[in-house]
Amino acid sequence: MKKLFWLLVIPVLILGLSTNLFAAISSSVVWECRATATAANVNGGGYKTGATGTDYSRQNEAQYNLTGVTTTGANATILTASANSTMVGNVAHITSGGNFTTGWYEVLSTVDGVSATLDRACSTSGGGKSGVAQVGGSMSLNSTLDDDFFEVTISGTTVWLCADPDLDDVVEGFTLGEAVYIALAGTATAPNKIIGYYQVRGDNPTGATRPLITCGTYYFGDSGGYREYKNLILTGSANNIVLYLNGQDDRAVNCKVTQTATTANYYAIGISTYGVVLNCEAISYKGGAISTAADVSIFGCYIHDSNKGIRVPQLNNRIINNIITDCTTSAISVENAGFTETTIIGNTLYGSENTTGIGINLLGATNFVILNNIIYGFATGISTTATDKGTYLDYNDFFNNDADVSVGLLTKGSNDLALDPQFTSVAQVTGTTAYYTGSTLSQAGADFTNVVDNQDFVYIVSGTGVTAGQYLITSHTTTSITTDLDAGENAQGGGDDNIVFQVTTGRNFAIGTNLKAKGFLGAFPGALTTGYLDIGAVQRKEAGAEPVTTKYVFQN
Repeated sequence: MKKLFWLLVIPVLILGLSTNLFAAISSSVVWECRATATAANVNGGGYKTGATGTDYSRQNEAQYNLTGVTTTGANATILTASANSTMVGNVAHITSGGNFTTGWYEVLSTVDGVSATLDRACSTSGGGKSGVAQVGGSMSLNSTLDDDFFEVTISGTTVWLCADPDLDDVVEGFTLGEAVYIALAGTATAPNKIIGYYQVRGDNPTGATRPLITCGTYYFGDSGGYREYKNLILTGSANNIVLYLNGQDDRAVNCKVTQTATTANYYAIGISTYGVVLNCEAISYKGGAISTAADVSIFGCYIHDSNKGIRVPQLNNRIINNIITDCTTSAISVENAGFTETTIIGNTLYGSENTTGIGINLLGATNFVILNNIIYGFATGISTTATDKGTYLDYNDFFNNDADVSVGLLTKGSNDLALDPQFTSVAQVTGTTAYYTGSTLSQAGADFTNVVDNQDFVYIVSGTGVTAGQYLITSHTTTSITTDLDAGENAQGGGDDNIVFQVTTGRNFAIGTNLKAKGFLGAFPGALTTGYLDIGAVQRKEAGAEPVTTKYVFQN
């Protein structure tokens, strides 16, 4: 049993697997996953960079389907008349056979028409009999071998997931066949990578061109650490977390993760010590978008339509340049009432036009740096339960809050502002007399014209017969919206058409001129230079200015 950082306990998934499963196949083997590949993860799936054979890993079917394979004793050499020099460097997946140890093996050499030598012994002393193996072909996932496969990817290994293997501009989505919780670790100098691509490796897809992994009730992640998840879309209703980054120095980059469970306190992303979440999108219908451990960095993310945006239970977190919107309880929830030392800098926190929840809920935590944030549309902008002597609070913009800070407990800085940020395009459709039948909410007199299907959410606040929470809008008319999940039943008439709801549209949080150069940095000590940022996550670009590319470098 392994205790996870968010205080759940789940069984370690590697017990009872083949004794040869975690043997050290070369880290130079590069792996490929395609949803169109032969089902059940039976293919080889990998090819060693620089090998003398032919790379068969980037095709749907295995190049060689071997049967009747044998060995002499406990041996790494399999006897097969199909042996061919083009096999060298490819991975052979032994899936069955007498006295064989099933698993993935690299083909090191061949004697044409006679034998293939693998990277390690594949049979017991009794000699392999009637073996079945596939050489080449991509992995498919959607199998009870999903976790087994990822456990083979040792330190420094890259697994590629292709979104459009047929090159027909249609994304082929993956499905998990079991929970994936990778025990093997990378290292600081040789991290493991799981990277999505659209049509060409390294094309860095965005939006809907990223590979989609439908997790169902399973989770995807690791405990080993030093692993990067990049360019992926994951959706599911897994118990507690969809993307489990439970290893030290894990990171998620350009991923979208949606937790669709209707159970409270389930999260989209869980990130452990020294982890990084960069340029990601996270949503949790009834729970929290991101749950952190200690020393976690969350940069440049879009976190929205959740009960809580970011949960911060431990020390020394950095929450910088994120847009956090439409989170009904709190945008940032600090759940450690002690000494926390967390920096919250340059974020745009948006509740709603009619004010919802808390922007930053500090409880009784101390020692924060909170500056350059837009805090807009909350019942309380920053809430605390104790007088805080150690927080630096300044250069923030508070607007449209019922209360900016907890009165008598927290004092705004001398440079804090109260100006309309003039968001480029943010509006809300609200109602109080809607009814809901067959997953469709209707409101007389409403105007849902500007709703974007499969992007915007409805927050059902209350109503007879329905479950409050966030729901994705899948289609709409002028006066009605249809949601992905059924919120309940509330028929028109009879006094039950009393649903209170709100829908945020537009979602362009670029600011106007009000907050231009109103933020921190000020004068640099000892230099004849003064520079000021715009307040909030979205920095202005002057007309005619050339785009600037920023490279993020993280060292833990």
